Amino acid sequence: MNRGGLKRVAKYRKMSMNIRYNKWFKKIAGEKFNNMKPIIPINLQNVLNSPFIEKNGGFFFEFTEEDGKFRDEITQTINEAEVNELFFSDYLDESAPKYFETGIAFAFELYKKLVFEIGKDVTVILSFDGNFITIRFHLNRPKESYLLGELDLYELNAILVIEGDS
Repeated sequence: MNRGGLKRVAKYRKMSMNIRYNKWFKKIAGEKFNNMKPIIPINLQNVLNSPFIEKNGGFFFEFTEEDGKFRDEITQTINEAEVNELFFSDYLDESAPKYFETGIAFAFELYKKLVFEIGKDVTVILSFDGNFITIRFHLNRPKESYLLGELDLYELNAILVIEGDS
């Protein structure tokens, strides 16, 4: 699998994005991207179409439980990513056909909506522990990041990061 394959399959060749992933993601994804044609179920389409809110310098799904009180000991970016955390199995059974592929397609669609429809500079992160997918997003801020260091250091989860080229 190569980065061009990810962009080609996602049909976002002309979008300005940087796609990064770790070794485990590459191993699991393998050749699936060449034939990836997942359909995003209606309940996940509803998540994509749900409203977002700006609050206390953050950007959130409106349906989150965010009360605007961030934990002081961690950065605003980490707080925001933790609040904007979707447990994919809440919307799609992990035994469903193309569960992994649908998660990837959803992550790209979320990025597309936030960046190209709403105009936010965000990072979308998909992690997969072998059973469950979690998707997070956060605004990009100078000198802050949710993930630290080289992605291959994350050995327990397959990680896909979609972010701007900046």
